[in-house]
Amino acid sequence: MGDNVYFFMDQFSILIVVFLFFKVLLDSSIKKRIKILFLCSLISELLMFSVDALNNITSEEAKQIFVMPIWLNITTHFLYFFNLSIVSYVTFLLIDELNEGYIISNKKVFYIAMIPSILLGIISFISMFTGWMFTIDSNSIYHRGPLNFLQMVFPAMYILVYLIISIHHLIDKHYYAKRKTYTNTLIYCIAPITGGTLQFIFPKVPFLIAGIVFATLMMYVHVIQNQVSIDYLTNMNNRSTMDKYLSDKIKNHNKELYLLMMDIDNFKFINDTYGHIEGDNALKIVAKVLNALAKKTDQFVARYGGDEFSMVLEIEDDMINDYITNVKDELAKLDDSTKKYKVRLSIGFAKLTEDVDTVPLFIAKADKMLYSEKTNREKI
Repeated sequence: MGDNVYFFMDQFSILIVVFLFFKVLLDSSIKKRIKILFLCSLISELLMFSVDALNNITSEEAKQIFVMPIWLNITTHFLYFFNLSIVSYVTFLLIDELNEGYIISNKKVFYIAMIPSILLGIISFISMFTGWMFTIDSNSIYHRGPLNFLQMVFPAMYILVYLIISIHHLIDKHYYAKRKTYTNTLIYCIAPITGGTLQFIFPKVPFLIAGIVFATLMMYVHVIQNQVSIDYLTNMNNRSTMDKYLSDKIKNHNKELYLLMMDIDNFKFINDTYGHIEGDNALKIVAKVLNALAKKTDQFVARYGGDEFSMVLEIEDDMINDYITNVKDELAKLDDSTKKYKVRLSIGFAKLTEDVDTVPLFIAKADKMLYSEKTNREKI
């Protein structure tokens, strides 16, 4: 009975993975790096589940139906553990990319993170000859080896890293804006580690596969939801997300609350003179600066629409002017001498007060100051 359930779960999981593979492959709106990582993860899962299904029709309970040659049985079990190492690492990178790519952007950490996956792959290969993780007896039946627990330990290292990061960020008020992202990440982590632990205790029930499939489905839902809340060109929060966040912050903030409204000076001139691709590049330059500052100072930033950006700040009154100056200075540092134009921002701001206590009033006041600055400042 146990092997029948296991085999059915493998087949069902394969169908889900194939379905998700084509959904991700054909969705042109998914960011390129997320798409590549997701497809690699799905391919690894497909191979892992396929090999697992083959292994289970050669189990002791099903051996009268089909007896696999010993050498092939050893090879397929090695491939299962090898693919588990790949699934663990690639899924770790995918989760990282969904959480702004801290690991991927740091080459040193990127390569260090490979170590658990490489070790699991090497030990799995050596186990074909030593029986460390598994053995196949003379009747072509699989048995656990003394180091079989390593199949859970090494993947768990990846999971625990983001489990700790997610819990920390959920507790830390500075990450309030991304609490949903880290809640999702917590689910990705808990599902496979719980499934793997239960399967190690109850080997006849496919808890690990169920956990992996559930986490994969949740990641796909997260990717789709991000398309609704994230601006595709700049990878920033969009206007809808900003409005919701600002509404929450008006009700619950710890310091003085400010709203910055910003737009690019002479953006129409850049578009009309140098083309829309160059206009997009200008938007990306501004987004790079604002995203970096928001991340560094734990603030919320969004592309409000067109060439307009917004930032929600919890900051002391005596720091607001310095912060705005810092935004402009950081943007000036990215000046490219090869370009015939400079990217500059006009910035207006408003403070939450008793008479400015709703989202529309807050935005209107900051917009009014922005318009005043644009009309009065010297044009570049």
